[in-house]
Amino acid sequence: MTGAESVSTMTVLQTATEQDMEWARGVLFLENKECSPEEIKKQQKKLMRMFHPDIHPELGDDYAKKINKAAEILLREK
Repeated sequence: MTGAESVSTMTVLQTATEQDMEWARGVLFLENKECSPEEIKKQQKKLMRMFHPDIHPELGDDYAKKINKAAEILLREK
């Protein structure tokens, strides 16, 4: 299953599997499985500043969407 399939599956199921959680931690570069919501939000903000579509147009909106979806998955499970 690719990351894109994992994201689309999440919208249908609305519950995160361990594989989805692992994908989300990988996107946000979080190694700790027990991250607090504050840590997740801080990392999301940091990555959005680094990879913002206005700064890196070659990445397009895809990476920004992945960052936001990953944070949403992790925050939903907290």
